[in-house]
Amino acid sequence: MLTQIDRLTIYCILCFVTICSLVLSTPENINLFPLISLASVMLALTIELKTWSETEAEEQDY
Repeated sequence: MLTQIDRLTIYCILCFVTICSLVLSTPENINLFPLISLASVMLALTIELKTWSETEAEEQDY
């Protein structure tokens, strides 16, 4: 099972990859898929950060 910090790391990496794909694409090759994936990653990050609890993160360190 993934911890909250693991999920946050995965979401941040996915966000970075989608931003890179948007920046590196040419104007003739623009696709809607990176925008949809960026929106979904941002939504997942928001939900994950809203449910973040500091006590659970501290308990997992021990």
